[in-house]
Amino acid sequence: MPDNAAPQSLLGDAVPMVVSRVGLALMGLTDIVLLSRHDSGQLAQAALLESSFGRGLDIAIAFTVSALPLMAAAFAAGGMDAAIRLWRRAMLAAALMGFALIALSPFAAEFLIAWGQPAQLIPGTAALFPVAALGGLAGLLAIACAVCLEGTGRAAAVSKAVLSANAANLALDLWLIGGGAGVPALGAMGAVMATAIVRGGLFIALAALLHRHWRSMQGNASKGGTADPGAKRQLSAGFAAMAIAFTMHIFGMTLTMLAGRLGTEPLAVYVACWALNLPLMIVVSGLGDALSLRVGRNRHHPVMPDFIRLAVIVALPALALAVGAPWVASVYAPHGTIAPALAPLLPYSAAVMGLDGLSLLLLCIMRGRHIFVVPAVIQATSMALAVPLGWWLAFGQDQGLAGIVHAIVLTSFARLVAMGLCLMATASTATARSLQHQPAS
Repeated sequence: MPDNAAPQSLLGDAVPMVVSRVGLALMGLTDIVLLSRHDSGQLAQAALLESSFGRGLDIAIAFTVSALPLMAAAFAAGGMDAAIRLWRRAMLAAALMGFALIALSPFAAEFLIAWGQPAQLIPGTAALFPVAALGGLAGLLAIACAVCLEGTGRAAAVSKAVLSANAANLALDLWLIGGGAGVPALGAMGAVMATAIVRGGLFIALAALLHRHWRSMQGNASKGGTADPGAKRQLSAGFAAMAIAFTMHIFGMTLTMLAGRLGTEPLAVYVACWALNLPLMIVVSGLGDALSLRVGRNRHHPVMPDFIRLAVIVALPALALAVGAPWVASVYAPHGTIAPALAPLLPYSAAVMGLDGLSLLLLCIMRGRHIFVVPAVIQATSMALAVPLGWWLAFGQDQGLAGIVHAIVLTSFARLVAMGLCLMATASTATARSLQHQPAS
């Protein structure tokens, strides 16, 4: 049986984790694509659900995934029993957050009205919330199991389960959205039901995999010692991750509303400007989680070679977007006036793609070293500063949409510098402490 801390290749850790994160995102994309072919009104309801309920679920998911480096560290130091203790707390937190979503779902209509959403969309969208909340509970429980499996060396099994779930989601979407075999066309409700069913099945499958994995590790169940970091540190990691996700959503929405104040076409250009960033950041999140896993598994792991390799992976698509901006803009918007306005902004979007990708990798290194609060403060502060800076450049300096984009580039650069300085400071502190504990010769 291999040792808990046995080293693996960077790709061996990263590829299955990227596949899992991309696979989870593809479920939502499948719903949107199939609904767009079915009915625009149903598509609007699903999009409104995603932009409201989906954001809250993303924040809860961030809390759950934050346990990954702690899980890897506990498993490496204390065996499977130590990891299972963390998993039980993660399951409890996932259940509490899931039941909170269920408890709030009956008030969806009031929330959407207060949010100022179109009246014709509110009844249909509000009806989706309870089913989506049930699926959210199952999804959070499934992710808690996935984190334990990934942290204990079974990331490949998780990726295979997620790919199978995608196939099931596609089949159920095709059946329930358009109807057939005695089932009427359910539209957006069919898509939400399919996702909920698949998430429930994924939870059952991952729980079964985890149980089998735990039993197979009984001979190496415990190494003794104090491997469990404790509930306090686990909560610290979770709340820091939630704070980052919350500020990303809140201030991201605020910047979008600033662009909307410039008019319909500037808003369309602004949204298009970041269309390619999200897919890359999903990939980078998987790479970053793999990096935090490797650091959590061994805090003395030489992190710079891994960081440089992953930085190249992040830089290449960003460079490609910057160089090919005119062509990308023409493909994205072949007609009308959007392409000429979009092309000069895409190099800035590419810069943000690279800067934010590198910042995320540094953040994940610090998570692997159990440094949670300061990186979260850096992330939240930089996002908050983007709003007044964007307002000042766009309206105070009459730069328009370019001013908002420039503000995002500047704050992304500042965030990367701050993350780098924080990492260097914590590394210096750790080195000094280790020297203090060395016996005098």
